[in-house]
Amino acid sequence: MDNQWITSLRGCITSEVHNGGFDQFFYQNSRLLPFAIEGLKKIGAGAHAVLLAKAAKIYEEYSALENPDHKANEAADDDDESLASNADTFDDTGRIHALDPLDTEYYALEDVYPLRVRFVRANIEKFFD
Repeated sequence: MDNQWITSLRGCITSEVHNGGFDQFFYQNSRLLPFAIEGLKKIGAGAHAVLLAKAAKIYEEYSALENPDHKANEAADDDDESLASNADTFDDTGRIHALDPLDTEYYALEDVYPLRVRFVRANIEKFFD
């Protein structure tokens, strides 16, 4: 993965999650997920990468529900306990409530910016041709 790409991804992830939670990141940038996880790990933001992977799993589970009006107790009929744990699966905008605790955890983590700066400084020669 290109180093400039890695530093750009950090900004994208942080901006989206801080603006609208993981929900917004996935809505706007789900195609970037594999690169985002790899980039976070590469700059030393392993805890951020783990949370993003957990959020992705939840997002995929809930996105598999065809109708956002489904309630978790209806999902429980499919023997999926992870979906059944949340009484109101979606709000009226389609936001997935199960991602909210992960948003809170992400906000509490160390700011990724210093990690990105450290990565750039340690690899400065790779940023120029």
